[in-house]
Amino acid sequence: MIHRIAPAALALAALLSTAACGDNSAGDNGANEAAANATANTTNTAAANVVLPPPIKSSGSYRCKDNSVFHASYLADDMTVNIRDKEENPPIVVLKSTAPGAPFEGKDSQGRDFRLVGSGENVTYTSPDGGEQSCRGNAPS
Repeated sequence: MIHRIAPAALALAALLSTAACGDNSAGDNGANEAAANATANTTNTAAANVVLPPPIKSSGSYRCKDNSVFHASYLADDMTVNIRDKEENPPIVVLKSTAPGAPFEGKDSQGRDFRLVGSGENVTYTSPDGGEQSCRGNAPS
C-alpha cells in the first residue's frame, strides 16, 4: 500500500510546485507590461509638466552711492531679476515686475522689501540696508 501512495504523493507534489511558479506566458506578462507602461506614462507626463525658469538674458554689477555693490541677472521673460550681494552667491532676492519695463519688486526670505527701477547703466535700487539710492554699473551684457 505504501508503494501506491508514494507515486501519487510525488505526482501531487510535482503538480503543486509547477502551480506555485505560475504560467508567465500571456496573462501575467500582459498585466506586468501594462503596469510598467502606466508607470512610465505617469513619469513622462510629470516630466513634461515641469516648467523651467527663463534663461538669463543679461547681467550686470552696480555700485551705489553708499559704495555698496550688487549684481543683477535679468531673465529673458523681462519680468524677473535675481539680485545677489556677491557675484558667486545664490540670489538673496528674486524680484518680479507686473509688466516688462515696470519696476521689479519682491521680498527676501526674511520678509524685507527690495525694489529695482531700470535695467540699464543707471538704476534706482531700494534695499533694507541702504534705502533708496541711485546706482551705476556696467551695461548689462
